[in-house]
Amino acid sequence: MFGIPSSARVLTNASPDLAPYDESLELSRLVLLPVELAAASDNARSMRKLATHYRISPAVMRTWLFEAGIKPQTPGRPQLEVDLDAVREGRARGDTWKAIANNLVVAPETLRRRAARTP
Repeated sequence: MFGIPSSARVLTNASPDLAPYDESLELSRLVLLPVELAAASDNARSMRKLATHYRISPAVMRTWLFEAGIKPQTPGRPQLEVDLDAVREGRARGDTWKAIANNLVVAPETLRRRAARTP
């Protein structure tokens, strides 16, 4: 939906070459159908990427998806299987987190998080 801003400066700052109100308007509200939002969500596969595409915050995108009845692709970070025995063996040998992560082809922070969660 297009609207008329309270000041012409809103239009002339963004588009100085266009005549305000005649050649330029303000986009007041972006309306997406749930079908369009679902398709965009499937293509983006990430709430942050989707939010960036529409130039909104991830929190607003989460609200839009919830209100449209669309479940997010992943609830946070994707789960990654990590061989914790290999991590423990590497740490027992004195290997650094970075060396173990390189061997397992994961990020060192992923190993630290996973090791901290496991008893």
